[in-house]
Amino acid sequence: MKRFVNLLIGMLVVLVCFVIQTAVLRGSSILSFRPNLLIIAVVSLSLFLGDSAGIFLGFFAGILCDVCFGPLLGFHALLFAWTGYLCGRFTGILFIEDLKFPLLLIEVSDFVYCFCCYIFEFMFRARMIAGFFITNCIIPEMVCTLLAGVVVYPLLSILYRKVMREKTESQKRQERSEHA
Repeated sequence: MKRFVNLLIGMLVVLVCFVIQTAVLRGSSILSFRPNLLIIAVVSLSLFLGDSAGIFLGFFAGILCDVCFGPLLGFHALLFAWTGYLCGRFTGILFIEDLKFPLLLIEVSDFVYCFCCYIFEFMFRARMIAGFFITNCIIPEMVCTLLAGVVVYPLLSILYRKVMREKTESQKRQERSEHA
């Protein structure tokens, strides 16, 4: 039951990030670059909840993108699902309080996502040169995503610790003794 509730909370987080990214940040971008909040949400939630939840939440985020903006149905869903799965494989290996590794995963995931989008949406149609796209599109978006990740990841970490984390038996006993 706790997994189902965590998935619902994760879907709500992804939906809120999608709305903020598409509605709020669309008009207020820095030099036409916006952070990829969906990557931040999928990577963070995958690190917290594991690879199976990461696949599901990544697929949900990708379907949202595909239905609203994608040229192909399923392309972004596949990219986000893979991102969620691969980042979810690191669950239990790292401390969620440490900010360096999650931010590194967010940056690598954002680069891979943007580069795959470049390959399948622009390069095969001979529309842009890779060097130009990397320096003028991918790197500025990565910087914006990193800056947003410094703020968003700790907020999602707090949400996870307070609401989503399953408590061990000793933590439950300690809470009962504090309330008694």
